[in-house]
Amino acid sequence: MITGSEQTLRLATRARALLSSPARTGGSRSRGTWVLTAVLAVGIAFPFIWAGDAYNLQLAGDALALGTWVMGLDILVGYTGLVPFGHAAWLAVGAYTFGYLAQQGWDAVPAIAVTVAIAAVLSLLMGLVATRAGGLAFAIITLAEGVVLYTLILHLGFLGGGIGLFGVPLPRIAGLNLLGSERNLYFFALALACVSYLVLKSLVGSPIGGFWRAIRDDRVRAQSIGIELQRYEVLAFVVAAVIGAVGGVAFVALNAGIGPSQFDWSQSGLALVILIIGGSSTIYGAVIGAIIYVFASNYLTSSFASTWQVYFGALFVALVLLMPGGVAGAIRLGSGRLRRRPA
Repeated sequence: MITGSEQTLRLATRARALLSSPARTGGSRSRGTWVLTAVLAVGIAFPFIWAGDAYNLQLAGDALALGTWVMGLDILVGYTGLVPFGHAAWLAVGAYTFGYLAQQGWDAVPAIAVTVAIAAVLSLLMGLVATRAGGLAFAIITLAEGVVLYTLILHLGFLGGGIGLFGVPLPRIAGLNLLGSERNLYFFALALACVSYLVLKSLVGSPIGGFWRAIRDDRVRAQSIGIELQRYEVLAFVVAAVIGAVGGVAFVALNAGIGPSQFDWSQSGLALVILIIGGSSTIYGAVIGAIIYVFASNYLTSSFASTWQVYFGALFVALVLLMPGGVAGAIRLGSGRLRRRPA
């Protein structure tokens, strides 16, 4: 009997021999297309359904920004089997870099390009160190790296120091003020989320994604068939950081700033909570988890003030017990059962 790990490793072996376009099943392609179409339809319709409700648009935009940030984390946790405790650092790198460049009058497109480049270089250096260890050691190293970045940002006066970077102007696109309304800012966050999703979906469906899954399923066997573990783990680390930084771009554009409390080490735990709620190894589960977190926490804080964490903790435990694979996992399981039901 062939196990799931052996199947993944065989696919990875074939991928090494055929690094040109990998075969993808029609079902996988159609499911990905269906998910993207559904998300786009709901996402585009939302600001028109809630027309005039700037507050809910702000919450939805924040959910998209956080969802994009956590999409990157899913590459490490869900596809490569690495659990970092410093993912909040990449939200900060994206937000501070883009926010500072916006304050200097940069256009949005080159500012995003520079932000991505800085996140890629930093994550490459940090990933080379962190991936030399695995398991708990990897988690602790990433936590330490996150604290180093946090402390460094606090001591950079031109980034606001301990106060934070605020007063970020609305970014211009091609010199035009296209983001002058809450609705347009929401669509900006939606566009960044969709582009991030497409990039990640393309990667996990490529030979690289096969290598990541092989490493996740069995590191020893993956190494035995010739997969260079650190090479692909560092690549996953860089991809996760870059997408996390893109989430930071959306966040700072929506909120016109970022403070130190929004990227300390505890926020890395929040990213894991969001991913668990939404479901890992799906990419889109990150957005589902972020939507649930943002709207649930907003309702609970307005209803229960200082004790809202108690109720959210209870909600989190209930979701984990009822849906161990997250909301996306439950959706996938339900759709599979419907397909198997006889006519």
